[in-house]
Amino acid sequence: DCTNGEATTGVPRFEVGQAILPAGCPLGPLSSASKPAEKPACSQDWLPHNLAQLFHDRRVYNPGMTSSFHNRVAIVTGGASGIGRALCEELARCGAVAVVADIDGEGAQAVASAINANGGRAAAAPLDVTRAADVERLVEDTVLAHGRLDYMFNNAGIGVAGEVRDLSLDHWRKCIDINLWGVIHGTTAAYAAMLRQGSGHIVNTASA
Repeated sequence: DCTNGEATTGVPRFEVGQAILPAGCPLGPLSSASKPAEKPACSQDWLPHNLAQLFHDRRVYNPGMTSSFHNRVAIVTGGASGIGRALCEELARCGAVAVVADIDGEGAQAVASAINANGGRAAAAPLDVTRAADVERLVEDTVLAHGRLDYMFNNAGIGVAGEVRDLSLDHWRKCIDINLWGVIHGTTAAYAAMLRQGSGHIVNTASA
């Protein structure tokens, strides 16, 4: 979460917030890694700064002008399904421009088309988060098209399950390439753009 506050060196201060998504919450329940375990898993006071209002009652449409997300620009990786899709839809409801990024290009286009058909603003972007150059290019293209990048949701991730004896090194490498390096690629690319503009928010999600 990048505030506009200036450090003593005059360089904008950036803080990268991480949201943990345990099982059991109807909207991809979120809790802060730094909060005590006895708190309710879906309590909004567990959410990173500015993310709580994103998960308001989905039945209530915010026309945008009263939302801090109005006219903001957000990239959501893994946006074609699940939590990523819900993020894109909610961002659009709050007046933001959602860039739906996913390795499933057709799925991303379907989500963006549905948002646009319902009066929101969204664009689809095929993206493999394991490719750093592709992530950097998406950030650059987004800034070029919209003038800025306000939110980067590093949401893409996979799960590998099974007996350890049945898992190959390739299984582990794929998991690490997407779940770890994908987040690093998104954070690095977005941070550079946000540093230039002096503000921005980076949110990394992970399931547990």
